Amino acid sequence: MATIDDPESMLPDNEEDVDDRRPSATAFPVRPALEVLQLDQRELIDVSDPRLEERPTPEWDLRRGVPHRRALIEWYQRATVRTLGRFADSVPPESLLRDDVFVASLTGASEHAKQYRGRLEDDKLIPATTAAYDELRGGAGEYIEVFEDDSDFSPMDFDPERQANVAMRPGFSYIDRIQQSALSALWGGFEDRDALRDWLHDLSRATNGQHESELSKRVMGDANAVACLTNRVSDEHGRGFRERFAIKKLLPSFAAAVESMETGELAKRRKTTAQTYQFG
Repeated sequence: MATIDDPESMLPDNEEDVDDRRPSATAFPVRPALEVLQLDQRELIDVSDPRLEERPTPEWDLRRGVPHRRALIEWYQRATVRTLGRFADSVPPESLLRDDVFVASLTGASEHAKQYRGRLEDDKLIPATTAAYDELRGGAGEYIEVFEDDSDFSPMDFDPERQANVAMRPGFSYIDRIQQSALSALWGGFEDRDALRDWLHDLSRATNGQHESELSKRVMGDANAVACLTNRVSDEHGRGFRERFAIKKLLPSFAAAVESMETGELAKRRKTTAQTYQFG
């Protein structure tokens, strides 16, 4: 008989028994969305975390720093989504434009820059991730049923390390991808005025309707803005303008978009072989 004093007696007779056996739902956290959110947040802090080995991770993180301001803008956008907008509350987007120490420290490799990033993690990012976790906690589902043997749905689908959606919420992953795509298109500039108009129209999706209603009118009526956004100026001048445009016009709207979303909304697809209980 297997006893706790004899751990080897509790092991299966052979390896095949382990491979053939289906894990029970209790092998995973009962509220996996919270675990997934924490892994999403680890990507911001340290992409070398061994828990992220199964995930495609970004190239940069806070502890290593980023190579330039454009990469910092991209990191900031990711941080906004993964803290449910809380990081933008404590570190306004304007910091990327007006706070030279902030930008230099996040893009620098000196010991002083590393120490600054450590303080930023302690004082701003971790409190923002904690606040986001607490907000999500009210809408996170708890999975308590053991799945049926003949079901096509496995408890493995709740393994946090295998989840593709931010906080297990497709809506947040969707807006994350759309925002990243909007930035990527902005960096390259636009072929002509019509291509710029199309991009401005699509900002409604990236900002969840939270951007300035007359942004298109203001941009298209500004000859310098059109020239910078359609690459009719020097690369250096155009690059600087597009980065300032992202900081002043996009990042605040991106943050407002995330804050306008409901963290308690789960995917509509119903899991017939499991019961989900809602908290809050």
